[in-house]
Formats: sequence, structure tokens, C-alpha cells
Amino acid sequence: MFEASDLVRIVIISGNDALQRAIGGLNHSTIAYFYVMTARSIRSASSRADIAIVCGDVEGREKLRSAFPTALIVWLASAQEMAHGAAGLDVDEVWTAPMQPEELALRLNCLLNRHLTKQRNDFYAKALGVALNNLPDLFWIKSHKGTHLKVNDAFCDCVGKTRVDIEGFGHHHVWGLTKEEYDKSDYVCVDTDEVVIATKQPGVFDELVMSARGLRQFKTYKSPILGDAGEFLGTVGIARDITDLRNIDAKLKIVLNGVPFALLVTDETGRAIHTNPKFEEIFRVDSEAVLGHPIDVADLVTIISRQQINNGTEEEILIQAANDEPAQIVIKRADILDIFDHVVGTLNIYIDVTRSRAIDQKLKEMAYTDELTGLYTRHYLFHELAGAVKADSLALLSLDLDNFKSVNDRHGHAAGDHLLKRVGRIMREVFPDALCVRLGGDEFLVAQIGDVDPSAFTATAHHLLNKLKTSFASSDHTSQVSSSGGIAFSECLGDENFDSLLSKSDHALYAAKRGGKGQIVVQGCVQKEAAQ
Repeated sequence: MFEASDLVRIVIISGNDALQRAIGGLNHSTIAYFYVMTARSIRSASSRADIAIVCGDVEGREKLRSAFPTALIVWLASAQEMAHGAAGLDVDEVWTAPMQPEELALRLNCLLNRHLTKQRNDFYAKALGVALNNLPDLFWIKSHKGTHLKVNDAFCDCVGKTRVDIEGFGHHHVWGLTKEEYDKSDYVCVDTDEVVIATKQPGVFDELVMSARGLRQFKTYKSPILGDAGEFLGTVGIARDITDLRNIDAKLKIVLNGVPFALLVTDETGRAIHTNPKFEEIFRVDSEAVLGHPIDVADLVTIISRQQINNGTEEEILIQAANDEPAQIVIKRADILDIFDHVVGTLNIYIDVTRSRAIDQKLKEMAYTDELTGLYTRHYLFHELAGAVKADSLALLSLDLDNFKSVNDRHGHAAGDHLLKRVGRIMREVFPDALCVRLGGDEFLVAQIGDVDPSAFTATAHHLLNKLKTSFASSDHTSQVSSSGGIAFSECLGDENFDSLLSKSDHALYAAKRGGKGQIVVQGCVQKEAAQ
């Protein structure tokens, strides 16, 4: 499971602390913990920043990438500064100043998401490199021209050269042969590459190679790398030195037992001929009990559900093993072919994705839930209600707090946050079956999908305003705050899309605020109605 670093380091290069204060005052859904510091120049800033935000026409901007080699770099500048200073600038994002708090919060969250994705991808790339270098087998990737793009430590040891002397070079240079020497020899490395290229199919070959340890016999596994249109891009290969091995079963067990996922090898009749320790762990079975017998994992564990994924090329099952928590397993299958391309068996790969699926779900929940109020976010609203107006009747209540800014100004943001939490709690109490959303700041929305009674919905909205009014009046800090609302119904207005209906409820809200605040305006069905 990938776990992000505890803190994201954000460095601001600016002549003042305005942006740092603006970020500190944001009300936004926190997807990562971060701290912010401001430096007056690029030279004085820490090069260990994860995110660097450079404001305006800062001296030395052309050296940003060298100053922050691993950071995501943002240039925040006015349109005039961009027009005169963007040439040759190497940054990841450009933000236009000035920027409203809502836009700043959105862009910052997107930037944090991008950083987390970069961090995760860097981790997986490094993990792949570590895994490959731990393999006892030779591993390599070649371009379509035969240039070695990536090799592991075992490959370097076999050749007797460093990675610098291998990656970026072709076969003859790597193995220290002239073309004339190769043509006169029995080495078949390039010949088998040509077979894979010509057939665009994986192949298994026996190859003689002159290594740093002398002439060695390898069993090589080569596969083509194909583009989306089937074009040839390169090859990937694994080679096992079988010079000292006498038993083919021993060779197979070394490969299969070393992988971190469950494997089952069956012959052409479906009988098990090999399982690895991970298979025994996941399916709670002793290999000796199943080898030589037809095997179906449904006989070993309870399969709660199953579905085809990746256009039917793979299968995902939810299993329940004895005394275990349910586990999600992705199954991949590949035919094992002999030298005549006849199917002689099947390689079944079982990958436990339970933890990765849980992480994906947690990240989705974080993106969909407002951290402060517990209400849904704007992102969830538009994702959930896409096409809802066409499928069902829909009622929207746009809600805004009147004089909310005075709470923050007089009593601090903590008091304002406490008030917003109260509003979220009351909204859920009054509309338990509706979608309650915090759009941002002190703006909220209630969406009722399905069989909506306009009169009943309007009455409930009045009840919400009255309950909020009572709650506000109970504290001297919030006694001057009220709420205004605007309602729109799809069946009354005949709107065919959600955006249009939301615009109508917003216009009704503005009418309520212009009319004196503390009231509700219903768009289309009835005229303005003040909260009782």
C-alpha cells in the first residue's frame, strides 16, 4: 500500500506574506497536510520544497528548475507580467493574479492532488527499480531500434559493465562483440529478438551468451511492446542462467515462488501442476493436496461476487476464505505455448487488490466530503447529479448566510467555522433524505431527487430557515446572521439540465437577498415567500 508523506512542503517566493496569509485563511477540503513558508528570493528558499509558488517578476526565475529540482513549480503573475516575462520559463503551472479565495482553494487542492499523484508515481517507479534489481534474473527493455533502455543489476553483473555503459547502447557494444565476431558465432540473442519483432508475439528461447563469467546458457523470455494501434515499440526480456540447473521443475519453481502474487499453473486438461506459497496463503490450501487434480478456486473459498474487467480480459472476484476478512482478487490468465504454439497449459495470476481498492475508496470519500461540515462537496454534487434532471424531477434550494463575514471579522475564523458546522448539522436534520452540499465559503445547496412535492419542499425550506434563525439568535456572536434561500423545481421550469436549474435557484437566492434577506424566493412556481 502506498502511503503519502506526512507533510507537503510549500515554499512561496514573494516580496510579502500576502499569499501565505491567503492560503492560511482558506476553508477548503484538506487532502494532505501541508505547511507554508515565504522566502524573499529564490536563493534564500529551501530546495527541499515539494511545491514552489513564485509570485510575479522574481529575480532568477530562469533558474527555477535547478533551484527546485523535485518540486512542482507554479508561477503566479498578472497578465501584464506574463506578457513580458514568460519567455523561457520552465514551470508546471501558471496562475493568473489576482485570484479569488475560492479559485485559490480549488487550484491548491488540485496542485496537492497532482503532488500526491507525482509522489505515488515516483514511489512506484523506485519500487519497480528496487524489485527488478532484487531479481536474480537478467531484465532489460529495448527500443524498436535495439537500444537498451533499462537493465537491472543482474544484467550489469552478467555483462561486466556499469549501467552507464549499457543503457543507450545496442547489442554488440553491450556484449563487447564486433558485428563480424557476432556473425561468425553461435550467439542467437539478436536472432530471437527478430522473431519476436516479426511475429509480435512473446517467445521463450534457449540462448548461448558470452558473459563476464564465460559462455553461459540462458532461458530467455521475450515479449514485444506494442502501441495502441498494434505498432511495434520495443521488447522486454527476462533471462535466467540455467547453465548449472539440471531440472526444469527447479527452474520453474524458482521463477514462480519468487513473485509477490499467487500463481497457479495448470496443464491443458486443467490439472494443477504448480502453485506458489502466495497461492497457498490466499486460498488456504496445501499444494500437495491439489497438485495433479483439476482445480477451481470456487472449491477452495466462497466467492461472494465476480465481474469481468478491462474489457473482459481479466476477472475480479470478492472471496471469503475460512476465518478471514473478504478479499478482492484480480485474476489474469495466459496460455502457455510450446515451440509449435500449441496450448500446453495456463498460467493463472491472482493479485490481492483489497488494500489498493480501500485506498481508492478513501481518496474518493476525501474528495467528496467537506472536511469542516461533513456535507458533500461541489465535486460530488456535479458528479452525482449528472443527467439527474432528465431522469427525475429535481428540487434545488440555494442557501447563503447573510452577514457571515462579520462573524469572522469580529470573533475570528474559529467562530465562523463553528457556525458553518452548526449550519451543516441543521441542514442534515431538516433534509435527512436530500443531498446537502457545501458549495464553498458560506454557500450551501439542498438537492431533492425523485418524486418532489413543490409545496412540501418549500415548506421544509421555510422550516430550515426558521431553525437556523433560532440557532443564530441563541448566541451573541451570531445574532446578526440570517439566511436567504432560492428554490427552483425542474418540473415547474422545464429545465433539461442541472446547470440551468442551478442557475435558476441562484437567481432566486439573489432576489431574496436583494429583497431584504432572511427569506426565500421560489423561481417559476410561486412568488417570493418570506420565512415565518
